[in-house]
Amino acid sequence: MIVSAVVGYVEYTQDDMAHISLIATLEEYRKIGFAHKLLIEFLNRAKHRNLTGVDLFCNKMNKTAMYLYENIGFCIFEQKREVIHYIYYFDKERE
Repeated sequence: MIVSAVVGYVEYTQDDMAHISLIATLEEYRKIGFAHKLLIEFLNRAKHRNLTGVDLFCNKMNKTAMYLYENIGFCIFEQKREVIHYIYYFDKERE
């Protein structure tokens, strides 16, 4: 059974930036670290490919996800009505 997943791509990237399309965990398995571990693994794979960073979009209502991203080191790149565009740069001087 799959209880948590990170879906994105690290190949065929635009501007050498990996992209995460989806992070999801079954409700009964939340808040025990699955998404955090998978997200860190995704970041490691993107860094290993010498990409500049990773981006993703998050609904402003999803406070749990926002906390996770910001805790890991994602920075807000842009905010629109209901969506926040986050970027994690491997070279922290670019923030």
